[in-house]
Amino acid sequence: MQRARGDLGVRVLRELTSPGSLQWNFRESYSKLSKSLGADEETVRLTLKRALDSGFIEGWRLVLNPHLFGGSYAGAQLDVDPSVEKSRVISQISLIDGVFLLFDFSGPGLRAAFYYNGESSLQRKVELMREICHQRRDDPVLHWRVDAPPCRLKLRSTDWKIIRAIRKDPRRNSNEVARELGLSTRTVNRRLKLMTEDKVGYLLPLRNVRKSKGVMCTFLVFCPESKKEGINEMARSVADRVDFAYNSVKGLCLLTLFVDNLPEADEICESLRNAGGVSEVRMGILKNFIFVDDWVDEKIDEILSSERNG
Repeated sequence: MQRARGDLGVRVLRELTSPGSLQWNFRESYSKLSKSLGADEETVRLTLKRALDSGFIEGWRLVLNPHLFGGSYAGAQLDVDPSVEKSRVISQISLIDGVFLLFDFSGPGLRAAFYYNGESSLQRKVELMREICHQRRDDPVLHWRVDAPPCRLKLRSTDWKIIRAIRKDPRRNSNEVARELGLSTRTVNRRLKLMTEDKVGYLLPLRNVRKSKGVMCTFLVFCPESKKEGINEMARSVADRVDFAYNSVKGLCLLTLFVDNLPEADEICESLRNAGGVSEVRMGILKNFIFVDDWVDEKIDEILSSERNG
């Protein structure tokens, strides 16, 4: 297995998807990427091509801003009871309205990312997930809310058609999209520019974890807001390992790292536990990364249908 440390592919993916948060500029140019990474543009292109050719990256998705649907994002960390088949649990949770991403960990761990609309909707979905996992009632489901930036752009029917055309390939060539929709390339580019500026969605790579150049491990780090800078400093010290870092959830930092082996993951976990102010660290070894398309696709079709019939 090749070493993960210093891998340009990790750095490119981090810049494309989470430069300290979520990457809302889903059309970021290769020239801007190359400047941010200190690498020439052709090298960046080839690095991304190799990631796709190797099968580690199977494609891209556009995750839409929840404000477009009048809602918000949330995440939930679950434990599947050994008495139930985990693959069946994953299939059932995938059918819950609003679920768009599942992380399947070694052992009983499972994480869901989903849209919700109001506090009652959030609690209902979390409780439904708990029941599906057969998680004990006296073991409450850890869940958190994720703030999305405002999205004030009034989307036209044309915008929704463009979104539908690129959602499963957000970096798709504008000329292809224009031909498919019977629009001018200028119109497509202009509307895409407005959508990226107003943070209509963020870019997410579809990873085949089994083909990664190392072990992907995630950490939930619980600490007060005043101590988060210490966690950020630790993340910066292993920056060439960081795939994703998000610390905008109150009292919680989420990290995903590439490491060479499990002992190294344990070492990092212990370092995080010993950081000042940290009350708890939960580590998971990622087995599978599952993107769920159906619900969002149905919502887009509903919006377009209502506009046609309106």
